[in-house]
Amino acid sequence: FTSGRAVFLYEKEIRKSVYQFKFHNKREYAGFYVSEMERVCGDEIRTWNPDVIIPIPMYKRKKRQRGYNQAEILAKCLGKRLQIPVDTKSLVRVRKTIPQKSLGRKEREINLKNAFKTSTNALELKKVLLVDDIYTTGSTIDEVSKVLKASGVENIYYICISIGEGY
Repeated sequence: FTSGRAVFLYEKEIRKSVYQFKFHNKREYAGFYVSEMERVCGDEIRTWNPDVIIPIPMYKRKKRQRGYNQAEILAKCLGKRLQIPVDTKSLVRVRKTIPQKSLGRKEREINLKNAFKTSTNALELKKVLLVDDIYTTGSTIDEVSKVLKASGVENIYYICISIGEGY
């Protein structure tokens, strides 16, 4: 990826809040997260000038079980605020993976290998902003970036709610 930002460190209250957002249907939290994304990173995102925002996709069965993709909710809210189109079709998760939180750094990389693909061979996008909830080791963003680069995307940026300390 080219560059990326997180709004909060993944600790204490944010950890609890993201957990509620992600696993307990607290979709209304997206408004707060996105307002903070814009406040903290809005100028930088505008400088990046992405063609589109792409949320990190969930495996379709997992999305059906949960009922929503938290990254997609964030992306749509951020896109609306910043007037940047959101694309939920060009990137797909093609296989089920083990939840990343239960794995170490190397295991995360192996877990995500070949888990994503672009839905078309010719993404005509040059600058993409990826949206996710938590950046821990960067394995997800790295793997998605490889797939997007292989499809012709030149610059890949990311923004997420929180990041693990030391990253």
